[in-house]
Amino acid sequence: MAETATQDSGFETVFRDSKDGLAIFKDGYFVDCNQSMLDLVGASKREDFIGLTPFDFSPEFQYDGQSSADKGMQLIERCYNEGSVRFEWIHKKFNGEPFWTEVILTKMVLNGEVVVHANWRDISEKKDLELKIAEQKETFETLFNESL
Repeated sequence: MAETATQDSGFETVFRDSKDGLAIFKDGYFVDCNQSMLDLVGASKREDFIGLTPFDFSPEFQYDGQSSADKGMQLIERCYNEGSVRFEWIHKKFNGEPFWTEVILTKMVLNGEVVVHANWRDISEKKDLELKIAEQKETFETLFNESL
């Protein structure tokens, strides 16, 4: 029993102190989060976040043109079936500002209930750089092809 308490407090410490935005959702709704998640989405307090869904922080469509709701449900279903899933996602802050994240969803049992642990890492700078490089590559290829 003492080992379980130590494991629980260890999980709580990692959850609380992580620099990544971490949250727990159950039955589709967020039930817990850390301060980094609040900072990431621009929430001033935990109560602003709890009770919302991942789709409350998603634009209508993702970068590939797919509906966030449809694509998100497929990924959540995959998490439940496979235990974990990793993907890139455009989220939005409370003020509507979009930002890129790397998301890891992990199915777990917490206090006897199946929940999903969500880890959001802001990768906006990385994605902006990738998109600029892709644009430059396309420009150079066009210039090269036109010069032939």
